[in-house]
Amino acid sequence: MFLAVLLWGLLRHTTADSAPSHCYINVTRDISDNQPLLLRHNSSEFQYPRVQSPSSFELNAGKAELRVACPNDLLVVDGETLGIGSGFLKCHGGSNFGVAGSQVSTPFGRIGCTKPTMLVARVKRNNCPANKCMQVGFHMNVFTFLSVIDTIAYDTENRVPIWAHVKVVACIEGRQRSIIPSLTRFL
Repeated sequence: MFLAVLLWGLLRHTTADSAPSHCYINVTRDISDNQPLLLRHNSSEFQYPRVQSPSSFELNAGKAELRVACPNDLLVVDGETLGIGSGFLKCHGGSNFGVAGSQVSTPFGRIGCTKPTMLVARVKRNNCPANKCMQVGFHMNVFTFLSVIDTIAYDTENRVPIWAHVKVVACIEGRQRSIIPSLTRFL
């Protein structure tokens, strides 16, 4: 009897420890063509990977730390439309997630939108010099615009951009190459 209880305790301890404690999303491999936006849990701000691992997200199992959203569209999980435009991800371990309260685990690559998310440009009226300014981003709803490029000032007469302001996040620091050396051979 003692041996049976000891064996049961060891098996229970082993299976509890073998459950994945984290979820991973590889941004180059696990993103579908109709990818949803990855947002912070309780806001309409982008969630970026950590600087240490810029090609993947790591989330703790059992927590809803990430929100997925389809601007002006609906979420799709495993080919079925959910009828909502955004939902919270709950990590079930490995690359599997529950979406919007669902207990069904699905790989992140099977979470998407009914159609590709589309960037839009809108006129920016405040904090703009004499030239016309635009913002580029996503209409999340009637009240919220999530910008990707904060401001683009452009010459309305020549129809060319003059300057742009954009947030460059730490996870891509040093990963972009300057185009100046490649342009000098054409000058």
